[in-house]
Formats: sequence, C-alpha cells, structure tokens
Amino acid sequence: MADYGENGDTNTSTVEDVKVSSIRSAIDAKLHEEGVYQQIRELILHKAATKPTSEKENIAANGETFDGNELEAIDVEEKTEDHLIQEVMQSELVQQVLVAVRGMTKDKSAGETDAQQDLDESEEQPNANPVLYVRLAGGRAFVDQIAVDADLEDHTPVPITSRQIGQVQDFFRVIVSFDGQRLSSQDVRCSVDPPFDEHFRLRVQKKRQRTGRTKRGGLYEVDVVSPWEALCLVDEPLQILLIKVRKRLLQVPSGSTPIWQEVTRDLVATHRLDWRRVLCSTLQLVHLPVQLVNKMKVPVGTLDVRLDLLNFKRTAATAHDVSAFLNKEAMERNTLNHAFYRHAKEWWDEYRSEAKAVEEHFDRENRLSDMRLVRAQQRQRLVKLFAEDDDGRFRMVCKFLTTLRVPRAIRSPSEAARFVSLIPFESSVMVGSGADEAWRSLSTILAVGKGDVHDHAVLLASLLLGCGLVAYVCIGTISTKKRASRLTFAAPTRSQAVISSSGDEEGHVWVMTRGESHTSREELMFWESLTGERFKVDEKPSRHGFVSIDCIFSMTHFYANLQPRGLKMSEISFTFEDETSWKALGHRLIADLPYSQPTTTLSPPNLSAILPQEDEWTTALRRYITSQRRSCGLITKWSDDLSFFLLPALNSYEMERLYGVTQLENELFQQSIKRFVPEGCTFQGVPIRFHNVSLSGAIETLEENEMVQQILSIQGRGAQFGLGVRCFAYPENRFAIWVMLAVSYQSN
Repeated sequence: MADYGENGDTNTSTVEDVKVSSIRSAIDAKLHEEGVYQQIRELILHKAATKPTSEKENIAANGETFDGNELEAIDVEEKTEDHLIQEVMQSELVQQVLVAVRGMTKDKSAGETDAQQDLDESEEQPNANPVLYVRLAGGRAFVDQIAVDADLEDHTPVPITSRQIGQVQDFFRVIVSFDGQRLSSQDVRCSVDPPFDEHFRLRVQKKRQRTGRTKRGGLYEVDVVSPWEALCLVDEPLQILLIKVRKRLLQVPSGSTPIWQEVTRDLVATHRLDWRRVLCSTLQLVHLPVQLVNKMKVPVGTLDVRLDLLNFKRTAATAHDVSAFLNKEAMERNTLNHAFYRHAKEWWDEYRSEAKAVEEHFDRENRLSDMRLVRAQQRQRLVKLFAEDDDGRFRMVCKFLTTLRVPRAIRSPSEAARFVSLIPFESSVMVGSGADEAWRSLSTILAVGKGDVHDHAVLLASLLLGCGLVAYVCIGTISTKKRASRLTFAAPTRSQAVISSSGDEEGHVWVMTRGESHTSREELMFWESLTGERFKVDEKPSRHGFVSIDCIFSMTHFYANLQPRGLKMSEISFTFEDETSWKALGHRLIADLPYSQPTTTLSPPNLSAILPQEDEWTTALRRYITSQRRSCGLITKWSDDLSFFLLPALNSYEMERLYGVTQLENELFQQSIKRFVPEGCTFQGVPIRFHNVSLSGAIETLEENEMVQQILSIQGRGAQFGLGVRCFAYPENRFAIWVMLAVSYQSN
C-alpha cells in the first residue's frame, strides 16, 4: 500500500508538471508572438538610462544615508537594482501582461475547449467593423483649479441643497470627435484632478481604395487588400476638446438630481491625437496621456486617455508595418508642405508685382479725383493664405472647408443660413491688445456654441457645400455702419472688428455662391453668415454693405483679386477663370495638402422642447407684466383669444428670416385682429425676436424696450392684453423665440 501511495504521488506530480510546462510553453509562445519580450527589454534600457547617475543621489532621494564604504556601496547597487525591478514591475506594460497571463492561465486550466473558444473570440471578425475604444480615466495637474480645491481640503463632494439655488458653479466637459461622430462626457466639477470616468466607442470605416497620382498628375485608385493598410488610410485624428461650462442651480428636487441651467461655455484646450498609434502596439489597452495646452501654449493639465481597437487582431508584424507606414507618411507630408510653401511664396511675390502694376495703370487712367478712390488705393489688400487652427498649426485656408451634409438636421440652404445666424458671435481677444485670429474647427465651433465672423463663414460655406451648392468664402471689406448693425444682431454686447481697419470700411468675411455659368451674374449671391441674409451681387450697396473683395476660396481653389481696388462691387468681374482679373493658386498642390477639415455631425432640432419652452416663457412673462402694472396701480386683463390671434404673425416673422418671404398671410392676420378689436378701440402691438437669450435676459430686454413700456403704462378702459410666444427649434439645441405683446383699449 505504501508503494502504491508513493507511485500515485509520483504520477500526480508528473501530470501537474506536464500541465505547468504546457502553460509555460503557451505563455512563452504568446509573449514571443506579440513581441512583449522586446518591449520589456526596451523598457528596462529606458528605465536604466533615466535613473540617477549617482547611486548616492538615488539613495538620498529615498531619505537614506551613504558613508562611502564598500559594504554600503554594494548595498547601494542592490537597492538601485531593486528600485529598477520595482519600476519595471509597476509599469503598465508588465501589468497588462500579467492580467493577460492570468486570464490565459485560467482559461487553460478550465479545459482545451474553453481556451479555443476564447482564442476564436479574440481573433479578427471579418464581418464586424473595427471600433475605436476610448477610455477616459481622469485628469490631473489642472493647476488653474488650485484655488477651487482650496475650499475643499478633504476633496469630498459637498451635497447640493436648496440653499444653493441661484449659485453658479464651473464644470469640465470633454467632447470627442472622430469620423463624423461627436460624443460628450458627463460634466465634472472643476478641480485639480477632475474625476473623469468615460468609455467612448467610435466606429472606424475602413477605406477600400487608395488614391494616388501619376507622373503627369492624373489621379488613380488602387484597391486596398491589407486590413491594417485600410485602417491606416483613415488618417483623420481623434479630436479631444475640453470646455468649461458655467451653470446656475435652478432646482433641487427631493430624491432626484439637481436641475442646472447652462450659462456659458468656454474653450479650455484642444488636442488632436493620431489614433493609428494604437496599431503600433500589441498591448490590449494603449496608454496615451494627453497634455493639454491653451491658445497661449501654456499647459493646463493632462488627460488620462487609453485606446484600443476592437474587432481587429494586432500582432508584432502588424505593429512593425504600421510604424513604417506612418513614418513614410510623415515624410511625404513634410515634402508636400515644403513644396506648397515654396510655391505659395513664389505665387505671392508674383501677385504683389502684378497687383502693383494694375494699380499704377488705374491711377494713370483715373487720376484719383474721387476721395473714395484715394482711400481705396491706400488700403492694403486682405489676401489671407494661411490661418492658425486650434492646435496652433498654420494651415492653408482652403483646408478649413469640408462638405458637411447632415440630412436629419439641415435640409435646405435656407435652414443652414438660419441655423448659423443663431450661433452667437464672439470676437476672439488675446491677452493684451489685438484680436486672436485663430480659426476654429467645425467641431470646436459646435462644442463651444459661439465663434468669430470667419468661424461663421466657414461653417456656413461647409453646410452650403453639403447642400450641393458651389460655395466660396470671401475676404474683403464692409461698410462700418453695416458691420456694426450685423454684430448687434449676432451679439448685442460685442462690436469688435475681425480685421482692424479704419475709415468707412472694415475687414469682413462672408460667403458667396454661384451657378454653373461662370459668366452669368444672375446666379451670384452673397450670404451674410451673422444674420442669415442673402443678397444679389448687383443689388444696391446700401443693402448688402460689401465694399470690396480681395480674395476668395473654396475647398480646392484659391483666387486673389487683381482688379483695381477702386472698383465698385457691381463693377467687379467674378469670372475666376479670367487670369487678368483673378490670380489662381495651384489647385493640385492645394488638393494634395494634408490636414483637411474633419467632417462632423449636428444634433437634430429638439422638437420635444418647443411646447415646454413656450409654456414657460408665457407663464413667466405674464407674471412679470402683471407684476409691473400692479406696482403702478394698474389692473391687467389677459385675453386668450387675442394671444392666439398673434401667433400667425410670429410665424410670418420667422418665415421671413428663414426663406425671405415677407407679409406671409398678413391679410388673414389683419382680418382676425379687426374682428377682435371692437369699434372705437385701438390695437397696439410690438414683436421682439430673441435667440441665445435666457428668460431672465428676455425680461431685461422688455424692460429696456420703449414700446413695451409704453404698452405696459396704458390705462384705457376695457384694455385687454395679449401675449404670443412662438419657439422654433434648430439643430444643436438652438431656438429662435418670437414674443409679441399687444393690447386693445378704448380710444379717448
């Protein structure tokens, strides 16, 4: 029996040794296949190279003493080696390997069938589209928030109570944009180490064909066979936006989340991350810390970002091929950028020479007896080839445009113009004097919800291109009075110019469309992006206000005006193919430039919010008007009939803004009002337009409106008041709200 027991133990031990050996062999093969051994060697070399040069410094850094004898020297060496091993073991590479090994060991011990099933699940699924997985695991070192954290020494969130209603707090929000997709994080209270915890999944559309050029410049397309190359051709970066949202606390319902009202949104920083770097690694989750800097290039904090590509198996061979592809692509892009810069410099010198010759000839012909011509000749031409983007990179202006088509949000050019006009204007001002002329990306404009005049023009032109129109962005001048009135429409508190000028005209940016005929002026149309207005080119200057045009560009073409600056807008030729009137920049070089404008998406109009907002405004404004009249000793009698009869007029006002149709159903509106107002009574009403204004801001506007105050002070017998409120929804939670206050009273 004893011999039997010993043999049984021996057999059991042998079986366990075989299992352990099998598991070790499988792990070793897996590590070799994934190139983990090589990565660990590189990690050790990197850690060894960056350790303190003196062991004394290393020990001193740990708070220990050093005498200099041989025994302690040996101890120092051992401590240094232990410290190096500890750093390597705590690295993310080794930790992920250990996690993978534990999972592999568990599966191996569970049986061969389960292991094979897990292997099949981890392999690439040909029918499944790759998905970019983005893990946002917090932020750190946002030093601007140190003063905020000083109020919370224990860093514990303070419960929100009803006593805090009306208070304002700041929150961080991260918005991720990629391949026409936009995802937003939950708002996190501003702090030094904001506790973001988000998981984003973004689809990646493989490119099936690769475009190239022949030696003669012709385009050709080649089918892409390799899966990794099809992914590498998706060169759009992952755009990460950090914005600061200021909110006001409105309500604290019991047993529910607090209700906040968004007050402002400001851009903190942007970052473009090449997601293809994840293909260069065999790790399951690639750690890519994102260092954010503001527009002054000052670091503001770091986001902990980790990436993975689902439904695609990455190997060491694939990582090597992708690294070689990206290196080659970077060299080709540098070559294209340098070639374009040399061409642009030569083109600019030629343009200045030709423009000078044109002006001299014009001076001799006209002798400049008109003071308007004298001022025009003294003005510098506003020809802009490059603009700074969100990341501080200077890009060719054509690369800011893209074809933006969002059928669920924008379904006509008129809707596009109206939507862009609802985005508030904000002149970008830098610290000190002068304006910040950085041009924002489309995603940034939509995320922040405001922009400068060139941001509005770029967004509108991109939407018009998506509607199938031939759209251009124009840079020129506008009369000072017209510009001031349009800035008042877009932002009542702002009136700062985009491009500083003097005299009767100032720099401006707008949009132009033209038809198929290159010579017909009937199809030429100017679009004012700040107001949504449209003008024929040959209309009276007093209507559109545009004085001159210096350059014009689309996605692939750039033209600079060679015609004399003294010409009126109606005298300027818009035949861009005429080399004596316009100087073109090489369109082939423009098309080959990298870093195009990424496309994005728009959220559809929020139709469900229309009725609640109309009810809220109606109740609040009636309460305000009744209270104001009561304070003056007056009684207010409301008429629901009169309030209803006002609604068609408000609908007509919005249709005029949207489609340019005036007096829509005006006769029917007048008939209903005449039937309501008794004989011998007077009807008086005033319509007011609101957009980008809160309810409190609307009340302030009513208090400052003289006609409204005049109606509120009416003391006529039998006075009946009516209040009509119409809300019109547009994409990105933009609303145009019309309010009409009217009264019917007996005349003296």
